[in-house]
Parts: sequence; structure tokens; C-alpha cells
Amino acid sequence: MRKRAPFYAIIIFILLCYLLRNYINWRALAAVGTIAAVFWAVYHQGILTWIDRPILKIVEPYEPEPPYLRKVPLRFKENRIVAGRVVEVEVARVTSYQLSIRIKNIGKTIAKNTSLLVSKMGQFKNGKWDIQPNWIPAPIRWALDVPADVGGAIPTEERNLIPERPYAINLGALRMDYPNSFVLNAIIMPGNQDRMYEPGVFCFECTAFAEGADSATKYVRIEWDGGCSEDFDEVKKRIKVYLEDRAPWKKR
Repeated sequence: MRKRAPFYAIIIFILLCYLLRNYINWRALAAVGTIAAVFWAVYHQGILTWIDRPILKIVEPYEPEPPYLRKVPLRFKENRIVAGRVVEVEVARVTSYQLSIRIKNIGKTIAKNTSLLVSKMGQFKNGKWDIQPNWIPAPIRWALDVPADVGGAIPTEERNLIPERPYAINLGALRMDYPNSFVLNAIIMPGNQDRMYEPGVFCFECTAFAEGADSATKYVRIEWDGGCSEDFDEVKKRIKVYLEDRAPWKKR
């Protein structure tokens, strides 16, 4: 379609000239056509690149069901010497519930080096929002991170997103080993920033970035009563998640 665009434009131009032939100032039209041709020759590549640019979107709505909220066993392993060989052995397994949000590239080209960061964090305490000062944006883990989950590599911070395919980000988790802590799934976190949050109301400003694309931001507001068990239905009743376009701490 893009390759045929100049052809269609020429056909439409010729038809308009024919229909309006008795009303057209041909000298003025020739001057305008010359300027337009020069403009197109100089800037057409940039225009087409902008039209075909990647466009990031954090997908709504959130539902307290898979794939947005999933019951996932966390397996903890360590290396042990067995029969003279070093082998990886599972030493513990913990039930968790992964809370995911989805990102989609709705543009026409690949969104290269896409990452999602928690760029701000606030908690609702004593009737008002308390924003953590000097927050440093923290990268969040992708779901189905094959190099890390299968190959044992470090977590992937950036991925290339093909158009129209949804990708999941594991924003945080409820875990039975920390039943009263919401655990933020940050790849790395500065020492002065919390990774674990007590029951209550809190909100994460989530911003997606990619090469050649405008950033996309959503505010993930969480209301959690605390507790974590093997009962999925019980866990769902205890947590509410809202994806919003505006920060709850900003005056409306």
C-alpha cells in the first residue's frame, strides 16, 4: 500500500485537474506543484518513516483472571554435587500469583529495544497520597522471558515488539512466603526504594519506551486487603487493580 501511495496521489491529482479545469490558475498550480515536488523529494522518507513508526500501547482493561492474574509456582534451585558432578536441584517451591499488564505495538514497524519502567510510585496513607521522593525508574520483568526462564541468563530488560502481538509484563506478585507483601518484579532496584509493599492502596506509574516511538504511560492503581493462599478465588477477592490514564495523586 505504501509503495503505491505516490501512484494513487498522481491519479487523484489528474482527476481533480480535469474536473476543475475551468477554474484553475495553471501558473499558480505549476508553482505549487513545483514546491510540493521539492518538499516531497526532501522530506518524503521522514514522512513515510513517521507514518510507519511503532506505536506503543498499554492494553486495557485489566481483569482478575488469567492471563492478567495467574497462579504460578516459583521454583528455587541450587547447585549440588551429586555423584561427583555439579547438578541443579530444586530445593523449594512457593505458590505465587503473578499480576501482569500487556503491551502492544499497534504501529506498522518493529518497536526495537522496548522496556517498561516503573517511573513513579505513590501510596495512599492517612487520607492522602504519599509520593516516594527521588524515585529512580526501575525496569520490570517480561513474562515468558525465555533466555532467563529457560537458559538461566539474567532477566531481559529490552525486547523487540512485532506489530499487533500482545506482550505481557509481570509487574508484581503475591507470594505465600510473603503473604502480606506485594512484591514488585523489578529487575534491579536502588537500595533506597522499596520492592515490597504492605496491604493498602498504592499506585505505580508505568511507562513503556522504544526506539523511534513515543512513550506510553498508564497508572496501575492497586487496592489490596492482604493475604495469600492456595485458593485462587479467595485471592481474587482480596485485590483490585485499575489501569488509569491519570495519576490519582493529581488534582482533578
